[in-house]
Parts: sequence; structure tokens; C-alpha cells
Amino acid sequence: MPISRNRFVHTSIVSMLLCAILVVSGCIITGVIATIAVVAKAGGGHTITVELEKPPDEVYQAMLRALVKYPEATLLSKDPATRTIEVFKLKNEIKATAMATAEGTTRLIVKASAGEKDQSSEELALKVVEETCKELGVKYQVVRD
Repeated sequence: MPISRNRFVHTSIVSMLLCAILVVSGCIITGVIATIAVVAKAGGGHTITVELEKPPDEVYQAMLRALVKYPEATLLSKDPATRTIEVFKLKNEIKATAMATAEGTTRLIVKASAGEKDQSSEELALKVVEETCKELGVKYQVVRD
């Protein structure tokens, strides 16, 4: 039994409205899930933990590529075995580690000490996460404690 033209138009309009509501409310119809960054203040600095659905080695390489964008930053150490880098930027010390999780994701932990110039430790830690996520093509949202 064929669908009447009115019923088809009505169903199409309802479907388009439902899609528009989902997009406006922040639901991504394409299935892309935003990664959540958690900001926690600890001992004069900030720590951000991000769960990424990327392999740890890929996250580590993205951290190194993101570092190149900051000529004022000095690489203190890098350890491919533990996927950790330590950086000094303007009186701030940053430590970033990419760890494999039991769930098959990667946990990126960025710790930034309190600085004396320009950016706060929170801004700096967020910038490291942002640049690493950009390198990986990952979208995220920040959830504060």
C-alpha cells in the first residue's frame, strides 16, 4: 500500500525537525563523541586528564608535534618508553604523559606548575591538551572540578 503524499510530507518534516533539535542541543548525528578534559588544581598547578580513542604512541607523537609550535618552550626530557615529555616554558614546567588504559583508550595527563609570567598553569595545561587534540583531529570539551 503506497504512502499518501500528505503522510510522506508530514514524516519528512518531523524527521527534519528531530534532526535540527539534535544538532542544536549538541548531539552529533555523525557519531563523533567529544573527549572530556577534567581540570583539577593541585599543589600550585593544574592537572588535566583526557581520555582519547587513539593509540598511546600516536598521542605521544602528537604531543611532540604540538611542542614544535612553541619556540619559547624548552624540552627538558622525553621518554618514548613511558611516552612522557617534560617542558619548561617561561617559568612554567609542564609534564605530559600518554598512558594506555585497560579499556583500550589512551589517558593523556598534563601537569603544569604555577608560573610567574603570561599564562596561568591552567591555561598552559589546556593549551597543551588543545594543541595535542588538534594534531590528532580530536574534539573535546572541558569539564571543571
